[in-house]
Amino acid sequence: MALGCGGTLGKVFLILINIIFFLLGLGLLIVGALMKANIKIVNDEVKPVLNSITVSSYKLGDLADNLSVVFIVIGVFIFIVAGLGLFGACCQNRCMLVTYAILVLLLLIVKVVAIALWFTMQGEVEDKVKSEMLKSLTAHFTDDSLSNGDEISKSWNYMFLTLDCCAVNAVTGISNDFDQTPWCTQAGKTCNGGSAQLPGTCCVGVDANTYTSAPAACKTAVSGYNTMGCYDALKAEIETYSTPVIGVGITILVIELLAVIFAFVICKQTGEEVVGGVKMALQCGGKVGQVFLVVINIIFSLMGLGLLIAGALALSDIGNVNTDHVKPLLDTIEVGSFQVGSMANNLSILFIVIGVFIMIVSGLGLFGACCQNKCMLVVYAVLVLILLLMKIVIIALWFTMKDKVESEIKAKLVTALNNNYKDDTITNSNSVSNAWNYMFMTLDCCAVNPVKGTTNDFDITAWCTTAPGSCQATSSEVPKTCCLGVTESTYSSAPATCHQNVDSGTYNSKGCYDALKDKILSMSPSIIGVSITIILLEILAVIFAFLVCSQAGDRTSGLSDVARSY
Repeated sequence: MALGCGGTLGKVFLILINIIFFLLGLGLLIVGALMKANIKIVNDEVKPVLNSITVSSYKLGDLADNLSVVFIVIGVFIFIVAGLGLFGACCQNRCMLVTYAILVLLLLIVKVVAIALWFTMQGEVEDKVKSEMLKSLTAHFTDDSLSNGDEISKSWNYMFLTLDCCAVNAVTGISNDFDQTPWCTQAGKTCNGGSAQLPGTCCVGVDANTYTSAPAACKTAVSGYNTMGCYDALKAEIETYSTPVIGVGITILVIELLAVIFAFVICKQTGEEVVGGVKMALQCGGKVGQVFLVVINIIFSLMGLGLLIAGALALSDIGNVNTDHVKPLLDTIEVGSFQVGSMANNLSILFIVIGVFIMIVSGLGLFGACCQNKCMLVVYAVLVLILLLMKIVIIALWFTMKDKVESEIKAKLVTALNNNYKDDTITNSNSVSNAWNYMFMTLDCCAVNPVKGTTNDFDITAWCTTAPGSCQATSSEVPKTCCLGVTESTYSSAPATCHQNVDSGTYNSKGCYDALKDKILSMSPSIIGVSITIILLEILAVIFAFLVCSQAGDRTSGLSDVARSY
């Protein structure tokens, strides 16, 4: 049934609109990814203080992280829905267009409800967050140091340094938010003793290495301190993304309304997919293929979701290793032109992208089989074949280059240790040396190769060959950060039996190469299992897609059969 003028116009607009949807969904996904990667308030040092602040039952640190995840999920959803609209309009398929219109309406309703709730509760939420921040500072700020006090107190100091802010409310003089904190009310503290009114971490231009020498004028709240309160700094950091998000969001809302209208216009004018009163029926093999294709693509959707989740878990787990402290070290190690720090993240992101792609392709196969749509089934089969070939190439490359890559990474790690390890502290001016010490504590490892005794990988590092290294002075044979159970706060008091005598059972016996490899490969069984299952299903899917295509036939042949019957 041919489309009328309005339907043709609607078809053209719907195709154009859903191409724009693709781009806007991708834009929202990228904004969310940038937020996830770049919101510096949610790093490992600051997160404890944000998680001490709760809004209803939600922790602020997790909420800030999850906000970016919400944008990514919405972007992916829009991307998928746009595919339904695009192929539905191209093929004039009522089944797809109705599904598309319903999903767009649901998405539109969800957005309207979310916007209404935000404007209704915005003031209440902001007041609650500010109040909880002040409670956290008052209860937990015990010292203006990064090495003393509890984790939340240290997180406050990291926040002051990271966001260039001070206290919760803006500091205007010696009377400020710190007056009721343990730092100012407990004996023995610098504020209680009258030698400081503000932490050294609040001073302008200081960092983790220089805050202890902050000028007195700053610490007595006279001059040279960060005048912005951390509530306003935190709010400003989040709001830096508001303009692009609002712009993209409003544009999507307008396009969604147009898309629903045009989808129903095309549906109305398309009518039933019948030619001359006859609808092409599948033969026995085609029917079996159709059932299998529907079942396979439901499984595909679940497997794609599983691969996406496995990649997200790997990204989260690797994120525990690849922090701002450790990344300088990993980025000194290059394989070809790739930095290991970036590769560790990108590998898990690759799994996520493949998972999303599989879900999109399975949607094409599912709807193509249900609606017996040759256009969709051919596109689906081609995409599955491309995906299958890509996986085979990647697997072949990995098995071909695996040993070479692993050997090169290990050699680069040893070189990085020899060239950059200066001291067994986390406050050295060399960030790569600090990163090694953070890695020892984070991964519970020591050196690159396993330490067997006093002769080890550290022997030719600057720490052991030049003064004033404690190894060169023979007071240590392995770093204190290699000792069992030490943390950022306790490593300096590690027992001599560990760092000096290197007694078995007192230090981390696993080398950092093996520890890093184990961390990255910890997700491999689930990823390999899911991938093999998907490859087998892809082969079956291509076979059944072409079988259903061959039996669906052409509508013109159906018309000829009807004509001959007369």
